[in-house]
Amino acid sequence: MLFPVEHLSTIKWITSYLFLFAILKSSNKVSPITWLMGIWNIIFINAYSGIIIYHSSFNHSALFYLLCTLFIFALGYFLPNKTNTTAILASNFKSNLTKNESKLITILSYFSIIGGIFIFIDIVVLSGGSISNFSALRLLMSDRDVSIYGQLAAIFLAGSFPALITLILFEYKKQTFLLISVMALAIGSIVTAGRQNIFQIFLICILAVLIKYRYNLKFKINWATRFLSFIVVGLVITYLIILSLTRDISSMDKNKMIGYANTNNLTYSEDFKKLSNAIPIEASNFIADFTFYFSEEIIVYSDAFKHNRYPIVNIDFLQFFPFFERQLHKLGLRENTLEYRMKNLWKKNYQSSVFNSAWGTSVLFLLKCFGYIGGLIVVFLHGLFSQYIFRSFTICPCFSTTLALVANNLILFYTAITPITQEISFMFFMFLSFFILFRKKIRT
Repeated sequence: MLFPVEHLSTIKWITSYLFLFAILKSSNKVSPITWLMGIWNIIFINAYSGIIIYHSSFNHSALFYLLCTLFIFALGYFLPNKTNTTAILASNFKSNLTKNESKLITILSYFSIIGGIFIFIDIVVLSGGSISNFSALRLLMSDRDVSIYGQLAAIFLAGSFPALITLILFEYKKQTFLLISVMALAIGSIVTAGRQNIFQIFLICILAVLIKYRYNLKFKINWATRFLSFIVVGLVITYLIILSLTRDISSMDKNKMIGYANTNNLTYSEDFKKLSNAIPIEASNFIADFTFYFSEEIIVYSDAFKHNRYPIVNIDFLQFFPFFERQLHKLGLRENTLEYRMKNLWKKNYQSSVFNSAWGTSVLFLLKCFGYIGGLIVVFLHGLFSQYIFRSFTICPCFSTTLALVANNLILFYTAITPITQEISFMFFMFLSFFILFRKKIRT
């Protein structure tokens, strides 16, 4: 009643985000439940505020099961426990690394730098890729056979994640060395014309900075590292802008809203298009990317839920870890791989599907791997595990618990997109983080 009807969807979208930011401001910003519910709210706001009109009816059974998974996770996470985490949040953060931890970070950083060199050799030298043509690079990534350099690079680059966390939160003498290690992961993303590694770096930076301010950590970063950081940030932003303008949209159409509408079964509301036309094209394309890539997952999930039958209970966790799945396939112990399933998905050609990205949330993988009941059991156990990690962090905020908290929060954030364990570098970082945590044996 207060606003013109033609502006309703944009007003709903903006108002919903204002409410979300108000809730997040008063929440514990480093807790697993905040990162889980934060991203799912973003997905629902973008998908249901009316700014994007997907021409497919959302399956109510799919929505019910999705909400059940969130409820079951919360049930496991909030089960009564003997530790009052609120009372111990003021625990001192141990920013000093032990001798063994410093050695580990040094070794991992060296591996990461080697990984950056290997991925450059694999893409540019051996495969003939050119970083001046991002569209061609993406085609090359889908058509080529990965060399031993590429496989080792994916594993070695896992060292960039703990290096980045250490750079922001822990005292380490060779800060510039750590930054170079992080740059290796960014280079890996650039030579593959991808955004996921850079997005993961961005998320880790946000979480690490939130932890830093929560515990009021103060230690100096040397001038060389600060200067190099500004250069790196500038180059990454430039890369993302160029990639956004050249990779996904043809040269004949620079407006991404038009591009997404033409290549997918959707339209944008008239008032949202007016907003897009009133701002610079770079800002419009950023909003188009943000609203599409953080909403289409739920539509893909719904379509798959409608067109497929899933078991009640199943055990096939390897689909969460395609790296190991491929190794078994090479040995003849696995019938198909992620690449095989993706090709079949495109062949099915559901009329109402959004196939350009084909992300179907982690819930879809839960159904495939564990079935309806099995998926809920796994989610419940993950809720318990997340509670254990957060309790460990609040009792003893140190190197081991911080790595585990960061890894788990990113896993939860990506549940609304696709399993982050499909990213090889992150997967090895996750295994390393949890191994260090359990070896520490923190009593909760």
